[in-house]
Amino acid sequence: MTSTSYSSDLNQTGLTTKTVIATPASADPLVSDFVYNLVSYIILRSVVQVVLRVLGICANVINILVFMKAGPVDSVTAGFLGLAVADLCFLMIFLASIALIIMEKSFAVYSYIDLSSLSFVISMYPIMFGDVSYLITTYLAIQKACCVAIPLRFKNVFTRTRSIAVVISTYVVALVYYCPIFVSMALDLQPFRSTKSNSVKLYLLLSPLTRELIRLFRLINKT
Repeated sequence: MTSTSYSSDLNQTGLTTKTVIATPASADPLVSDFVYNLVSYIILRSVVQVVLRVLGICANVINILVFMKAGPVDSVTAGFLGLAVADLCFLMIFLASIALIIMEKSFAVYSYIDLSSLSFVISMYPIMFGDVSYLITTYLAIQKACCVAIPLRFKNVFTRTRSIAVVISTYVVALVYYCPIFVSMALDLQPFRSTKSNSVKLYLLLSPLTRELIRLFRLINKT
């Protein structure tokens, strides 16, 4: 018996390439499809990741409320407030991306927009907020180092106004940096007739420009 697995719909969208895997009849798979789906989509994605993301969202909401109640009284508080907002946005959008996969894989929810494609598009936004979080964390680390190195001049160098300006500028620069790939991916959502459901849905058809942008962004982010 030969098992052949490939996704014809996603293959035509450009998200995946056609992959055919043939195994001899005598070779039993180490993990069955049922066990793989149970562990991957039900336990890891539907339970573990969702629980961890929800806990992270709750923790960051508490942090934001505490910082907002105290107010940005100094440069450090302003930095931590900006960091908490970035982490909250990262977790919320990432959770939405996971929810779309769960809706499609576990509950077979039908949508005019292919949920896997939409999840892929949404997954780019947490990367932006992740970069914002890294940059603000670096700024806070520099603050701590300068607090020890130049304690007498620290308050004059790292003022509250300057810290707020640095945090806002970080968000603006990150948005401008990722804006081309966001716009390109939104334009790549194209109608496509599914051969399985015989219905028209919006799939993500990655254009050569978008592929090059993704490759360039990954290269720059790794460095």
